[in-house]
Amino acid sequence: MENKTSSTADETIEIVSRGMGCGTGPGKYAPIIIHDGGRTTTLDELVIMAAKGAPLGWKWYRYHIMFATNAITLNGHPEDAAILVRTVAEIIEQHGPIKMTIVSGSMRGGAKAHLTGSTMLESIHINAATVAAAAKAEDDSGNDANKKSEPVLVGGVSFEDVDGDTSTLHVHVSASSSSDGSSSNVLSWYAGGHCLIESVASLKFDPDEMTLTCPQPILPTPFTNERVWNTLVAVLKPGPDTNEVLGHISRMVSETTVEVALEGFPVISE
Repeated sequence: MENKTSSTADETIEIVSRGMGCGTGPGKYAPIIIHDGGRTTTLDELVIMAAKGAPLGWKWYRYHIMFATNAITLNGHPEDAAILVRTVAEIIEQHGPIKMTIVSGSMRGGAKAHLTGSTMLESIHINAATVAAAAKAEDDSGNDANKKSEPVLVGGVSFEDVDGDTSTLHVHVSASSSSDGSSSNVLSWYAGGHCLIESVASLKFDPDEMTLTCPQPILPTPFTNERVWNTLVAVLKPGPDTNEVLGHISRMVSETTVEVALEGFPVISE
């Protein structure tokens, strides 16, 4: 579908906008109308305009600004801040006319960066201030002996799904030890800096769908906007890198004696 990046006497720009999967609604939204040739409209404002008609509100999606030969993706992550302040006119001058904006769904079983502000840029600034305040509070908390002890990490494997979200499977020593002083290793699933599943019992890989599934309820976290899913699913990218990741997970589970049932994983040769 071609964008009608058209100009009138007041240099009005009309941009096609569509939704694509994961709760983005019927697909085609009303065109985005930008006046003054985009000289006074930032990409931060374009995000809000693109989500008009999206059923879940602008905070639940990532945004792809499509040009003839390339695209800009906005997720609400810190690195987006420098792009969001640029104007539509500046972007068009650099990349050419905008073909369309695509509003795409969040990570399956999760969400992108936690957005709390009135715009994506404000949310990034709020998150940065929150992280800085938390770091300062930890530094000022005084006596290390009074701090909650962190779990001892034994191993970890990180991977990226098709939506660009990064997950990490951590193996660590269980914080609760038995009465005889012994402890066990547990596998936890992290994403966006938050623990989604504290103790993973099983993982299933489906090579046809390229999905890695943990059939357990997730924890409500800022990463998921406090929402909860009964099953956590990540859609992986096909190829040798994914096969290598699956092998790393199998070895980690085996070598750290974690009690996790693995289904559909490749057999690890000795």
